[in-house]
Amino acid sequence: MNATAKAEKERQEKAKAEQAKVEKQRVRVDKTNAKSDKTKVKGAEAPRPPVAQEAPPPPISAAKLKKLAELNEAYAKDQVTPAEYHARRAKIISGPEP
Repeated sequence: MNATAKAEKERQEKAKAEQAKVEKQRVRVDKTNAKSDKTKVKGAEAPRPPVAQEAPPPPISAAKLKKLAELNEAYAKDQVTPAEYHARRAKIISGPEP
């Protein structure tokens, strides 16, 4: 066997080895994809965003809300100091329901 034939045979063997390596990798990827396909639920839809619901009623009664609105108005007109505002607000919120 001359040098040219020998070199050609080596080249063909390398090409075969490379092709076998690529095929082995492809089989590995196919197996991985098959496993992940089994975990998927067929026919399942994407999750839908939650539907907006009506807000629950405020935990403060209407009478307390009215008193707080009056206090806010007085504070906006500088009729009460910040300290007095916060003290009265806390008293209104923590007080008994009318």
